Amino acid sequence: MENPVTAIIVDDEQDACDGLEKLIRHYIPEVRVIAKSGKAREALDVIIEQKPEIIFLDIRMPDHEGFWLSEKLKYLDISACIIFVTAYDQYAIQAIRHAAFDLLTKPVDPDKLKVSASGARRLMSV
Repeated sequence: MENPVTAIIVDDEQDACDGLEKLIRHYIPEVRVIAKSGKAREALDVIIEQKPEIIFLDIRMPDHEGFWLSEKLKYLDISACIIFVTAYDQYAIQAIRHAAFDLLTKPVDPDKLKVSASGARRLMSV
């Protein structure tokens, strides 16, 4: 596999983080998870350093919401496809306003994950 797309998972629930990573590894081998973080602030530092192409981002976290992180990235002019992953589908409109590429609800459906990640990969290769 040439030049896999890099991704980071940001979710305060360790089981959700690990589960999403397993789904990505199994269903989307062309996406490589380079980091995981349970805190938005910590993730910001990792994103600045590692420059992932896709960010799988939970919305509700104890330190800062995922929307906080997406605003910081926009302010820093960091371009990555943000795919919000949340248990709360009522955040869809807010996710669109925060320039999300997609929003997946937990538990993540592997088929929807594949479609979302494939679209993000195509966008990043343009």
